[in-house]
Order: sequence, then C-alpha cells, then structure tokens
Amino acid sequence: MQNNNKITKLEDLHLFPSKKISLRNSMDRYGFSFVVAERLRFKYTRRSFCNWVHGWVWWEDIMEASDIIGPYSNPTDVPVVVATEAQYKTVMSEYPNLKAVIGGVPYIYYPNFIVEKQKHVLLALLAHSAEEEKHDVFDAQYLDYLSSIKDSWEKIFVSVYYLDVTPVLVNEIERRGLKVLVGANPADQFSMYKTKLMFSLADSVHSNVMGSHVAYALAENCKVSLFEDLYTYDQLTRLQKQPDFNTREANKFSYVHSKQYLVKIFPQLFCDPTQAIRNQSMGRECLGEQNILSSSELKDVIGWNFLQQLNGFSMGFYRRASRIFKGI
Repeated sequence: MQNNNKITKLEDLHLFPSKKISLRNSMDRYGFSFVVAERLRFKYTRRSFCNWVHGWVWWEDIMEASDIIGPYSNPTDVPVVVATEAQYKTVMSEYPNLKAVIGGVPYIYYPNFIVEKQKHVLLALLAHSAEEEKHDVFDAQYLDYLSSIKDSWEKIFVSVYYLDVTPVLVNEIERRGLKVLVGANPADQFSMYKTKLMFSLADSVHSNVMGSHVAYALAENCKVSLFEDLYTYDQLTRLQKQPDFNTREANKFSYVHSKQYLVKIFPQLFCDPTQAIRNQSMGRECLGEQNILSSSELKDVIGWNFLQQLNGFSMGFYRRASRIFKGI
C-alpha cells in the first residue's frame, strides 16, 4: 500500500484510509491478512488456518508458553507462528506436539513508508484497553507531565487507542494544549499501515506504559523513552473475565510492566524524552525481523495453498460438528 494521500505530518494521519473488516481469526487483526495478500500478490484474502501471535513479549527471561500463545487450546495440526527462537523453544518445551513456526511479529511484514521524520515533535502513547477488557486509561499525572514540557516541543501528539476514544478523554488531552491522534483499531483493514506511517513520521516517542509500540518505534528508528511513573492497573480484575487466568499470572504481568523490572532490562528508556536515543537494531531484533518468512513459506504456514484450503475447511467443519454433537 502506498501513501497516496502524501501524508507528511502527524496531524494529517486522519486522512489515511480506513475500512471496517470482520475478524475471522488472529490473521485478520489490524488487517494483517490483507497485507499478506498484497505481499503474495493475491487479489483477495483467503481464510487462514494458523494462529499468528501479535505483539511483543519483552520478558523473555521469565516468559512461559501461556504468555505467548495464551491458554493452550490450539489444535496440533494448526500452525502457531511466534516471533523469535526463544519463544519457539519456550512453547515447544511445554507443548512438544504443537506445530510452531518462527516468523516474527506481523508488523515486520508491512512495507516501509519513505517519509521525513518530524523533528522537534513528540508522539506520546497512552496505555490502552483490549477488546475483551476495558480499562480507564485516563492518566491525569501523565497528561499533566506532557503539558508541563510542551514548551520544549513544537507539538505534542497523544495517540489514543481506537477503543478508548471518548469525548471526555479527548477533552482532557486537548484542554492541556496537546493534540489527539486516533490510534490502532483491530477491525480496520488499514490500521497497521497507519501505525507504520505514524512511527515512520515520528522522531521522538514517549509512553506511560511498556508495550509493542515501544518495539515498533525503536524499529522505525525513533528516539524512545518511558514515563517514570508508569501506568498500572490491577491485573487481578482479569480473574473475573478470564477463567484460565490465575493469581500467579496476574502477579507476573504486574511485575513485567513495572519499573522495578523494566529498569533492569531497558534502563536506557527511562530518561527525559529530549535525551532519548535511537536503537533501531534492538527494535528489529525484538520484533523478530531476522525471522521473516519468504513468500512460499508464508503461503504454506498460513494455509493458502489449494489443498490446505480444502483440508482447513473440512477440519473446521468436523470440529464444529463434533462440538455440536457433544453439546447435545
């Protein structure tokens, strides 16, 4: 996909195309199956028969398989694509019969945008909710901090995840003299393209939470930093909505998002945003860019060959029929 609107500034990102899509599985999230179709020169997307892990797992020193693939329920004949060799070893050590493949995260498969970075402009990203779990992401302390440093920058943009955009939050940002950008949307065909363009345009990136956006920004050669007082929420609330989640996992997730842990692994990120440094090679390594699949490997892994399509639909029908039969 090309930057047909010739967007050269963050404030013009709202001009980028948007198209709502139905999410059939993880391959469709943020429009990933469409970029795969474009990469493979397909005129349309096919049903994918694999589970591709989105996002960055930065706690590789203490990660478990559930941190990568979630509660295990994946059929052994359906490939799971993980980002790095370390993730592959972790998954296979717990589930040796699983069909795992190393292929990097979806972000690395998106084409690059050739644009000039906006100097003296800061892009800030708030913590965000998920489809299955809503959070109050309003962080007055962080927004007040951004307001206090706005004279050091020509502009400060605050990216708000699509699911968190509300009139109240937008007003809290704008009344502090900051500018709002609507961030990623999992049900938008062009969402990740837009995200890629956003980080391509940004020169300095700051956030009140650790997440995949940090690796994306580093990979796009941005100067990246984290807020000293990181956003937190009670991970134990997930126990009410996710029956496979437990107290030990909740404590672990709280720990890997904490400054106590992050300052040991990424000390360089905790600095004034004007002093932040670039580390593109680290960002690309974190995203598994060295593991990008070739077109033929990609087609085979996601099941887009004719026989795989036939087998995939047949097995899907069999599994649905079995579940219906067991429920009778």
